[in-house]
Amino acid sequence: MQSIRPIHVTFRHVMPTPELVELLEREAEHLMARRPPVIFARVAVELPHRKRHKAPVRVTVELGVPGRTLVVRARHEDQWAAVHAAFSGVDRSLRSYKQRRITRRRARWRYRAA
Repeated sequence: MQSIRPIHVTFRHVMPTPELVELLEREAEHLMARRPPVIFARVAVELPHRKRHKAPVRVTVELGVPGRTLVVRARHEDQWAAVHAAFSGVDRSLRSYKQRRITRRRARWRYRAA
């Protein structure tokens, strides 16, 4: 699936596997297809620089929408679980963003009609 909007994936202190890159791109494409006001998507997968014990993987997802940037971070010891947690959090943020936009639009329409 080709995307018009750019998806930028960054790995820090983590070796990118083809399966993980495919999962990140698929999740981002799915999110951008379902929620059309998304302008850009940035995904960062990282491990802490100094590991004294088994450190959790951090996944940060940034989405640019009209008027603001939504940022969601997730941590988990399993990188797949961290990716799913981050993208489900972004999906919730996008839903609430869209609901706020709809509510504001309706309020403006009621004000003009009165």
